[in-house]
Amino acid sequence: MSFKIDPNNLQNMVQRKVFEDPSGGLINLRIMFALIHMSHQSDLDDNKKSEVFDLILITALKLTAVWQHLDRYSKLEDQLIKEAYEKPIDETENKFLNKPVRLETAQNLYLELDGLLVQFKSTLDHMVHILHFTFGLPFEALTTFGDNGNKIKTQLTRNVPGKWQQPAKQISNYIDQNQEWLKQVIDLRDKMNHYKSGGIRLDNFTVFVRKIDGKAVLYVPQIAKNQTVREMMKNLLDSLITFVEHFIAFSMMPKLSKFGLYYKIKDDPNAARWDLVPIDQLRQYENDPSTKIMGET
Repeated sequence: MSFKIDPNNLQNMVQRKVFEDPSGGLINLRIMFALIHMSHQSDLDDNKKSEVFDLILITALKLTAVWQHLDRYSKLEDQLIKEAYEKPIDETENKFLNKPVRLETAQNLYLELDGLLVQFKSTLDHMVHILHFTFGLPFEALTTFGDNGNKIKTQLTRNVPGKWQQPAKQISNYIDQNQEWLKQVIDLRDKMNHYKSGGIRLDNFTVFVRKIDGKAVLYVPQIAKNQTVREMMKNLLDSLITFVEHFIAFSMMPKLSKFGLYYKIKDDPNAARWDLVPIDQLRQYENDPSTKIMGET
């Protein structure tokens, strides 16, 4: 994409800030920068590059919503923990004074988890539309990340031309490798949003400190015996960003005739992980066990 700027008529220009990353660069660098750079170097025409930019931007906004739900959950839980330590439940005192134990449901923690799960699924549903621009699949076949990704796999198996079967298979394999945890998250979303299997009990969303034999013991919402809701939400954000950056990068392969892809985890967790490598230079990365390469070698 190119356009001319007249330095003597800047008043005719409009500058618009399209994305602000509250995550400290995590989403901007690993999703926006890396994937849009990939698109700009692709064989897509300018109109398609513009549409892919918009799709990546909206996907990044969805990831930002996931991050914001986690951030608000964390700050609220920290405040509730502070208040709980200031007013612990002392059962010995309650028994002596004949007072009931009073607990308060942290409904806003419940709502933040609910919001995160909704935006998690919405991120996946937006992301899959990259396949329209790179594999030519129709939009109507890409309405959602349906059946935990199985509907996307079916489209890639049945409706992709032979010359693109290899990258299509790589995407399907990547879905298979991640399908178990994706299904667990989507099922959890359905429990909260559709009351599937009786939903999630609100009484789990309570923060309190209980004095046991003079020792203060903290209770926070848990999703499993050895995992708090907050830990799960953080893991989901990290896993979702990794899944999105791989899915979109793999999907770009049919339109990267001059480049291969090189993936490496950097010391900075926010740094972009995908780099473009000219096809004739890919072999130099083959023996590096810390990297992942995509393309013809």
